[in-house]
Amino acid sequence: MHGILADENFNEDLLRQLIPKIPDVMFLRAEEVGLRRTADEVVLQWAAERDLVVISHDVQTMVGHAYDRVAHGLLMPGFVIVPWRLSIGVSLRDLETLITLLPSDQWTNQVRYIPLSPGG
Repeated sequence: MHGILADENFNEDLLRQLIPKIPDVMFLRAEEVGLRRTADEVVLQWAAERDLVVISHDVQTMVGHAYDRVAHGLLMPGFVIVPWRLSIGVSLRDLETLITLLPSDQWTNQVRYIPLSPGG
């Protein structure tokens, strides 16, 4: 995996705790790269052009756009949805597990969900 783009509303505390746990992965925040208040489709396209997996809490719209990219044959380096309702502990544990253990060839055009196990 080349890197990860955190959607603009991604939990900053969660991201702050995740980054040092996976030092060999580049993390970018959407607002840091000029994608604040940017349409979901544009964020996903920008990430695809740079081979970045997108992580987001947006189960309402972003996940649908991720599936649309795959359905239309557009490249999507990967997408991970982390529901807001999950505790930071479960989210952190499962994101770290997914990012460190999933082989890079299993990210492309995939939408992954946290928690990894039922019940968190």
